[in-house]
Amino acid sequence: GNSAQSIPRLQNAIAAYEKYNSDTLVTGHMLIELARAKAAEKQDDAAISDFERAFAIFKTNRGSLGPSADSAANYFDLLLERIGSDPAGHRTEIEKFYTSSEALIADSTALASLQASERLSTDGSASAGVSRAREATFRLIEERERALRVAQTSGSAKAEDVQERQVEIQQLAKQHEDLTQQLIAANPKYFQAMNPNADLAKLQAALKPGEAYVKVLLLAKRGYGVLVTQTTVQPYRIELSRQQGAEIATRLRKPFDEVGSTGRLQRYDVALARELYGKLFGAVATEMKAVTRIIYQPDPSLVGVPLAALVADDESVAADARNLEVARRQRTAFTYADVNWLGATQDTSMAFSTGAFVAARSAPTTKADRPFIGYGDPQFAKGSTAFGSVGTSTSAVRGVDGLDSCSTLRDRLLALPALPETASEVRAVAAAFKAPEGVRLDGAFTDQMVRRDGGDGGELSRYRIVYFATHGLMPLGNGCLQPALVTSSGDDGGDALLDTREIEGLHLDADLVVLSACDTGNRDGEGGAALGSLVASFTNAGARNLLVSNWKVDSAGTELLMTTLFTGTAETQGEALEAAQKAFIARSDQYAHPYYWAAFSIVGDGARQLPRL
Repeated sequence: GNSAQSIPRLQNAIAAYEKYNSDTLVTGHMLIELARAKAAEKQDDAAISDFERAFAIFKTNRGSLGPSADSAANYFDLLLERIGSDPAGHRTEIEKFYTSSEALIADSTALASLQASERLSTDGSASAGVSRAREATFRLIEERERALRVAQTSGSAKAEDVQERQVEIQQLAKQHEDLTQQLIAANPKYFQAMNPNADLAKLQAALKPGEAYVKVLLLAKRGYGVLVTQTTVQPYRIELSRQQGAEIATRLRKPFDEVGSTGRLQRYDVALARELYGKLFGAVATEMKAVTRIIYQPDPSLVGVPLAALVADDESVAADARNLEVARRQRTAFTYADVNWLGATQDTSMAFSTGAFVAARSAPTTKADRPFIGYGDPQFAKGSTAFGSVGTSTSAVRGVDGLDSCSTLRDRLLALPALPETASEVRAVAAAFKAPEGVRLDGAFTDQMVRRDGGDGGELSRYRIVYFATHGLMPLGNGCLQPALVTSSGDDGGDALLDTREIEGLHLDADLVVLSACDTGNRDGEGGAALGSLVASFTNAGARNLLVSNWKVDSAGTELLMTTLFTGTAETQGEALEAAQKAFIARSDQYAHPYYWAAFSIVGDGARQLPRL
């Protein structure tokens, strides 16, 4: 509508709402729209101020902007216009860009953070009381700041009153910080649960020489990125919308997603991989090539396309075209010779939030004294209790006739294909660690047994690597299912599902959790949210890093990749994955296809030491 007419209407609406509920998510959404209207009227300073207040509200309330995120494009454009070609001379605008980008966290990250904080406040432990006191102090700070702002705006505040209130707020802030440190000291996972983001100074302090943290945000019409190193910050615009990104991701994943149904592995589109790299990182290509390790925070629509499977040079596209011509002319098998994959030139890992990365990097060394435990070959049968919990959530939707609309899903889950080949995979990885006693298959892999092993004082906390070779399930919009791993049903009363809430209840002290055979990066973008929830659950349970599969790979290829990874000489997890990928890329057989070597991504801190015997 008319932006000039919208401004006073929005201002009146905000003023009326704030009489009863100030600085809530509703206020944040209205402020976003007000800022957008002011930007359209060239009221740049006022628009920036309203945007920043809205972002602060969303960050404070641990919420995502949802539909309002697309309106934030105006704010980023205003800042980029001011920054121009001189980022070093606009540190204030740079910090504003970064800080505000942190408010555009994914829905899954916001929800996981909020749910985790709620659980920590009500779990009955001694720390729960501290958590509740911390939250109460935070609300008191909000109340005092709101009262001070109202008094200053109305002009009724005396100088001495303002100073007194500011001192009180500072004291409350110190109390809040002390309570936070008590929680972190009691259990480091509190930090990540309550802080999905990290401020710029903390992120830069966590980065090492030769590293870059790259964050990509795709909105309705265009996207934005920010590249951070120890000493520099470079925000930039991405000429790619969320829908366009999702479409490219679908096209790139097509060979991986269709091989299961067609039985034929199609050629990977190297030219499209180069195009996507150029769109996402073209503005910072020089900075990207200058580092040896990249920590990548993708837009949720791009989670299913690993950074390692992109290419950064046009020569690789030409080489791919030559390889195709040779294969056609000589009627030989197609190869990927001379394609310079990013996974072969740089150590890459993934993060779902800056706070998660900083937490992974600062997490203490594990005290676990056993190398490996692996679960696989899930078994379940009709008539058992398998999947009985599907649809029991209060958010599950019932049909108009009141019948259980989740029953069809339960039938589909019971028809999931068996995974007998994962038994060999788990045994092979266990053998690499000389730990055959760590194998848990079939009836030894029920959700009840995993929860028992992961209970307080259970043996799961004694393992440095926890390995799951099983189906990963995606959430559905009807509330019937949340992200979960499939287990055996057994006869112990379990439901053959290990969902995110149950995972968070595990007591882990693992350097690495491996999720194999899980299709966590599905084509419609929901896989990104599901993976984000699974990662948050495992890290809150005590895992430092995760190694996750982005698509379903045959177990023989996974077995070879994992044994190559864990038996190599690399020191860090990221270097070990890169070395294993290079070994596959150098092959002249089917395993040189990205389907085999690019299926796994490290989530967390790739610089952490690789667990050994």
